[in-house]
Amino acid sequence: MRRCCYLEIDRENPKNAFRTVERAVDFIKTGTCPVGLFPEGHRTHSIQMDEFKHGCFLIAEKAACPIVVCCVRGTEKIHKNFPLRHTDVYVDVLSVIPKERVCGRRAIDVSNEAKQLIADFLNEKGEVQNDKSALQPAGKQ
Repeated sequence: MRRCCYLEIDRENPKNAFRTVERAVDFIKTGTCPVGLFPEGHRTHSIQMDEFKHGCFLIAEKAACPIVVCCVRGTEKIHKNFPLRHTDVYVDVLSVIPKERVCGRRAIDVSNEAKQLIADFLNEKGEVQNDKSALQPAGKQ
């Protein structure tokens, strides 16, 4: 896992979590590898979007880089089909949030923008209801 540049956030230790964020920023700035984030913070067997952890958006701000917003669909079916049948999983590239819109904004606002892009796409596909109440209020962080 280490050779694949896998970075795990230590939720119990804020100091270690900060080191992981700094390492991800370093990967981006040095061009070691792109960093993929899953802002829900865990895997789920449901098609409903969970609350986004907005702290992961700090990585893009600190690295002063754009965010490519993607939607991964179909993974909730893997556990039903494995190991006998294949499962189609789709990665849809939805939009790019330019670094100018990332830097200088609060992470929660960028998180809400990304989540809204994904929710709108899933609504368009008819795969999930857009629950606007799941967006974090801009005043809370």
